[in-house]
Amino acid sequence: MWLLKIFLKIILSRLPIKQKIFQKIGIFRNGGMNQVDYSKRIFFCHLEDLKSFKDFNEPVILEIGPGDGIATAIYSRVYNSPKVYLIDVEEFADTNISNYKDIIFSLKDEKNFQNINLSSLNTISDFLKEFNTSYLTNGIESFKKIENFSVDYIFSHSVMEHIRLSTLDEMIEEMNRVLKVGGLVSHNINYKDHLSDSLNNLRFSKRIWESNFFANSGFYTNRVPAVEMHKKFVESGFEIIYQNFGSWAKLPLKRKYIHKEFSKYTDKELNNCTSNFIAKKK
Repeated sequence: MWLLKIFLKIILSRLPIKQKIFQKIGIFRNGGMNQVDYSKRIFFCHLEDLKSFKDFNEPVILEIGPGDGIATAIYSRVYNSPKVYLIDVEEFADTNISNYKDIIFSLKDEKNFQNINLSSLNTISDFLKEFNTSYLTNGIESFKKIENFSVDYIFSHSVMEHIRLSTLDEMIEEMNRVLKVGGLVSHNINYKDHLSDSLNNLRFSKRIWESNFFANSGFYTNRVPAVEMHKKFVESGFEIIYQNFGSWAKLPLKRKYIHKEFSKYTDKELNNCTSNFIAKKK
């Protein structure tokens, strides 16, 4: 089944069909940050965890990989955020304005939402302006538009595993650069293969998996194991102040099927299927 999904995604990713159509039918979706319940749960789980370690007053907030929605822009007003950054690699955000109005309506009892003129919000640009948000969609290059030491909180949810391996270290360094001293990051990461929730992506050599042909076909993950991912943040100047790992009951793929390039990792290290951590800029 996993191999069939690879073939299907390779074919579908090359059809002359717009991303928005794939999103509507549930293919190549990028999270659920255009949906009230999902977006509210994700945003406030990250922000409340971050604030429990260091409570910045009126924090500047940056989300990496907002995907299908700009909900973070709206929710950030709960904390009187003066500026919000959303960084992605393309403009994936849903343009159905009613979804964002539903999010605002769900916050109608919050003091900062009682004087919003919904009738004046008719485009994505209207929302971004209303909530002081920069929606930057040029990947790692987008960070260059953000000043040094200007952000309090950075978070991502099921995004870091999709950053191209060739730019991952630079992305982490950019997070460090834009954060204020003492600023925090919160990342929830899924290390499964995104094909069959296993490790079938480890069957391939780096040469094949990191080729543009594979990487641009809708199933790419950088295959960096949890222990290595956390280590990269430490080596970039972060101090991990909380971390947690989720694991399979046993390695979901026999070692004989895993490419020899991953032989340096133990079964226990490869068995971490998820992780979440909070790290502080020293």
